[in-house]
Amino acid sequence: KELIEELVSVEQLSIDEKQFDKRWQAFVEISKSKSIDVFTNTALQEAKPRLGPTEFIGYANLEADVQITLLEHDGKEVESAVEGAQVRFALDRSPFYAEGGGQVGDVGLVKGNGFEIAVDNTIKDESLFIHTGVVSSGTAKPGAVHAAVDSAQRHATQSNHSATHLLHSALYKTLGDHIAQQGSHVSAGVLRFDYNNPKAPSAKELQSVEGLVNQAIQDAHAVQTQVLPIAEAQAIGAKAQFGEKYDNDVRVVTMGNKDVSIEFCGGCHVSNTADIKHFRIIKEEASSAGIRRIVAVSGDAAAALAKEEQVVADTCAPLLAMDSIDIAELPKLAQLFKVQTDGIAERVKQLSEEAHALAQDAGITVTLDATSALERCQQLQKSIKQSRKQLEQLAGQRALAAVDDILAGQQDVSGAPLYVGYFENVDAKALKQVADTLREKLDSYGLVLGANNAGKANLVCAVSPDLIQRGAKAGDLVGALAKAVGGGGGGRPDYAQAGGKNGAGVESALASANQLLQEMIS
Repeated sequence: KELIEELVSVEQLSIDEKQFDKRWQAFVEISKSKSIDVFTNTALQEAKPRLGPTEFIGYANLEADVQITLLEHDGKEVESAVEGAQVRFALDRSPFYAEGGGQVGDVGLVKGNGFEIAVDNTIKDESLFIHTGVVSSGTAKPGAVHAAVDSAQRHATQSNHSATHLLHSALYKTLGDHIAQQGSHVSAGVLRFDYNNPKAPSAKELQSVEGLVNQAIQDAHAVQTQVLPIAEAQAIGAKAQFGEKYDNDVRVVTMGNKDVSIEFCGGCHVSNTADIKHFRIIKEEASSAGIRRIVAVSGDAAAALAKEEQVVADTCAPLLAMDSIDIAELPKLAQLFKVQTDGIAERVKQLSEEAHALAQDAGITVTLDATSALERCQQLQKSIKQSRKQLEQLAGQRALAAVDDILAGQQDVSGAPLYVGYFENVDAKALKQVADTLREKLDSYGLVLGANNAGKANLVCAVSPDLIQRGAKAGDLVGALAKAVGGGGGGRPDYAQAGGKNGAGVESALASANQLLQEMIS
């Protein structure tokens, strides 16, 4: 699922989680079955000795006139397959690259006399290439066909594969000679490279790695391939791919010279590193214990990403009172806000607006004098904290200033004095300060204070000992009031506090305090 999520995110698609879970559960149930025969032979597998190895001509040719030597449907060899049928087939020669060495299989189109097959994958069974697809029109038959690889996807895949080799070399140069490939996945949309390293590379190291790859691209190194005896290839320093098995003779891909990149590889590559155009790291993360993973893009996808990042940087710059922002800072901002790159601008906008609005209310000045965008965002965060603290102090001061008004508004409830106070934008701490001040001034009291604090309700109730003896309890009183504002709370008989979701209902709740106290003491 992790790989699928990576692939669809690059294409800006999403996964239907419900359907995925349903299909996965079905797979689990099948896996539990003891009756299933996992190794059922198919016609193509049985015919491998007869068909022999497939000649791959796809390094130089993306299309060719070839022969379908065996057509398979539902695991059986057939002489024809109608439109809509899922088929697998073998070719005597194939321009389609079969999945291997981390590179995905080619897709494309095979046209015969009156029919077409849309090829959706190419895999390898030992030396036999197996092409899978759907008969998109007509009735497919073995015999002469024209096979054409999807050139756009192949070229994008080649770009990512060559970029993977340059990435491997750049990691080796930046992090140390212990670096070795531990796995890879190369498709048209994205490349993934796993490598051994005891800890995550720093942002500076990743920037260096990306810079080395892009420098190799700009230097326009020729890409050369040669087939050598494996001992000779190892002697000249060619790196082997993790988990791959090699014959006595191996294909070696060299970019520029061995100081740039030299590896064993049977995959497809660009003819010059300049063809890659651009390289960008999307993310770096842990894959397993001691294994790290880099996900990246190259070519047009990387250029599009760089363009999108520049738009984000240009949008954020005026919000942070900067002339410009280096896009190399964006990963730091994404980490700060815990969002993807496309979410940075909105978060910076929210942060800036909140900081300036609170500063204006608090009567303080927002200072942005740091040299980096990250530090300026941190200055805004600090300003918000300072403004909130200042506003709390001001609210507390205003609340305390209302003590005399509360005393003047005394209500008589069957001989018991009741004091009620309502506040706007005062927190629970400030309400407690007001309550404590009033309790120090009074001997006998029922005290009910409430505040609408940014849409949320805060309530404080206090009852003097003489009223407690008459049946009044602060915890019961505040509990009843809290229900009216969508909340709850309680406390001691002499003092209690509560909160609620409905700050707008505080005034009406306080209006019921007289009746509630009356019921308690009567």
